[in-house]
Amino acid sequence: MQTNIRHLCRPRLPSRRAFTLIELLVVIAIIAILAGLLLPVLAKAKIKTLAIGCMNNTRQIALAWISYAHDNNDSLLNAGLWLGYSDVGANSPTPTDRTNTIFMRTSAIASYLGGNVGVFRCPGDPRMAYGQPVVRSVSANGFIGEDSSWVWNGIWTRYLKMSQMVQPGPANTFIILDESAASINDEFFAPAMDGYDPRLPNSFRFGDVPATYHNMAGSFSFADGHSEIHKWRDVRTAKAGLGAASPGNLDVDWLMSKSSYKITGGTR
Repeated sequence: MQTNIRHLCRPRLPSRRAFTLIELLVVIAIIAILAGLLLPVLAKAKIKTLAIGCMNNTRQIALAWISYAHDNNDSLLNAGLWLGYSDVGANSPTPTDRTNTIFMRTSAIASYLGGNVGVFRCPGDPRMAYGQPVVRSVSANGFIGEDSSWVWNGIWTRYLKMSQMVQPGPANTFIILDESAASINDEFFAPAMDGYDPRLPNSFRFGDVPATYHNMAGSFSFADGHSEIHKWRDVRTAKAGLGAASPGNLDVDWLMSKSSYKITGGTR
């Protein structure tokens, strides 16, 4: 009788039940659906984060340019040698320039940047050299400084001082942009002004090519100190090469409108 009582008083353990195969497949399917919904959102968030970082970089460089001008009798840095003729192109005659930060650390605006060389590289730039990220993604508007003579050619305005940027105005004259791997080499960005004024869309072409690292958009900073991510509208822009003809391309038209203006007889 005692044994039976002990048996009856023994606590009953909870029963254990495993997942069935069907239940496991349902859970996996739910996880897959959630991942499918979340991954595009995360990808967009990453693109936006990189774009904001890039925009902040170009803004810091522009503010350094402006500060330099204020401290040097309104004179602007020369777009052709502000980084000592460094060449970060795929066919650079000095390939080590692609990973060498000495040009940034010794530039005339280095002190205004507190020695921060990271601002010269777009975080969305995928280029690598010697197993390292290429150190520079940016170039300067080729109509700024003495070296602009070959794009200036007596027709388009060459900016030597901040006070000269009256047209199209500081808020509409770019100083720095991210340049495409298709054309980036030295620190000089040469816009082609063919067909700008008078407007002849069939003559539109690229000189150097702007970057499209941010979901078909690129970073620009302007002479008033602001920076923006500009969304490109023509698919040809992402595929353009150096000097490529691009008739009717609205991106080319926009880029020209932010580069310079006609010295005499301008209509735009």
